[in-house]
Amino acid sequence: SVPIQRYGNTTDDDANPVLEEDALLISDGFLVPGRDNGGLYVVSRPGHQRNEWRTCLAGGNGVDGILSRLETKKNGQGGASAMDEEGWFYHRAIWIDLTGDGRQSVLTARAKRPPFIKKTEKSNNMKTSTTISDDGHLSKTQLVWIERPQPYSIDDCTGTPLDKDGLVFDPFSPKHTPWKVHVLDEGPDVMFSVADMDTSDDTVEVFASQFFSRKLTLHSIRRGLNPKVVFRRVIDERCGASFSSILANLDETNNIATRKVVDSGSTVPTLKL
Repeated sequence: SVPIQRYGNTTDDDANPVLEEDALLISDGFLVPGRDNGGLYVVSRPGHQRNEWRTCLAGGNGVDGILSRLETKKNGQGGASAMDEEGWFYHRAIWIDLTGDGRQSVLTARAKRPPFIKKTEKSNNMKTSTTISDDGHLSKTQLVWIERPQPYSIDDCTGTPLDKDGLVFDPFSPKHTPWKVHVLDEGPDVMFSVADMDTSDDTVEVFASQFFSRKLTLHSIRRGLNPKVVFRRVIDERCGASFSSILANLDETNNIATRKVVDSGSTVPTLKL
């Protein structure tokens, strides 16, 4: 689902619940050749024969990919940075306000398939085939914030967000997509979960399962107009290729009021609390 946008200095809590509309946020692409140039899409009213529509927020093939590179150049990230928007595949994405102004932007993890070189080794009279990249690294991986654009103004009487032309502002319209991409950190590549480990400060924590780097990590993001990772730590470097991890309270007697699960990484209701 897609959260219905509220503007202003609001927070998502019991007093200001997030309202949702009928839509899907889709992370597209995969490791295999031919499917590795993915993107991030919103599909509104899925299944409705006449009312369904799709928009690309980042990446994508064909026209979507061209628009993503043009957006990168427009934001002063031309040249190699614009070309670097090609070839990413996305595994997980969530809606989150990292700016503190009510804007529901997107937090996602993505990776690039490395150029593989096959190397055959002999071990115990058996041939073993391994794959490595030509630069010695498994893959490029990133934790990315995809920023929702701001309206030009807000109507004083109705609170309606307006565009420059005075019409109702639509962040999913062609004139405002794709959205601006910000790389927060390197490492996260597939699944992740999010928690606010201390609701009294201005940070939120991401727990990332790193498949290619074979570890579990923590990334603390400071909220603000320019969110950034201010602290990182390796939680487990011996877990192997970890695809997913979830947040769960296994000790119901240990409830700390200053901690809050933002996204547990699970669709099982009992694990979201």
